[in-house]
Amino acid sequence: MIDKDNNLDNQRIGVYGGSYGGYMVLASMTHYNDRLSAAVDVVGISNFVTFLKNTKSYRRDLRRSEYGDERIPEMRKYLNQISPNNNAEKITKPIFIVQGYNDPRVPYTEAEQMRDIIRSNGGDVWYMVAMDEGHGFRKHFNRAYYINAVSVFFKKQVEKHCLKVEYFFVASINDLIPVSKLEFNKKYRFFVAVFAGKTRLIDTIELNRK
Repeated sequence: MIDKDNNLDNQRIGVYGGSYGGYMVLASMTHYNDRLSAAVDVVGISNFVTFLKNTKSYRRDLRRSEYGDERIPEMRKYLNQISPNNNAEKITKPIFIVQGYNDPRVPYTEAEQMRDIIRSNGGDVWYMVAMDEGHGFRKHFNRAYYINAVSVFFKKQVEKHCLKVEYFFVASINDLIPVSKLEFNKKYRFFVAVFAGKTRLIDTIELNRK
């Protein structure tokens, strides 16, 4: 469809999703890596077996009825086969992984194991973890920081595939936030971006819980 639509650029396709959508982002990157430019995974499952092991106990049996019971050898084998972290060698495009440290549904370990294996393969991973968030970002500052960081990430990846981008817009709850300037400070590894006329210092390389 994209190849046949003159309004779309098949060289600049990015995927974004959270929770179930986060898993779909990771799965898309393992199945369609050659057709994608970048991806943002928010609180996505990276391995169904480790997810079922580490999710809160009150949810485990409900999720087993939905995804499959990992205690059954045949099902465990299948869940491992389709899990993104076991196919991470196929991912060669930049990815931004976002996680809440206190997530009771999809534990932060799902994000960190995906981050670590992609990096061990030499991949380009941006990682953001909020210590005071759970399954998604709820607090105003965290949401603003996260939305701005995602916009910087996509703008940086989009610019690899075009001659010039003057503005990139990212949708927030109430408005569109324009990113009109992007600079990378190599010394401190910070991205400095101008959002709606206000300069924000964004450490999107790693917001480490340590």
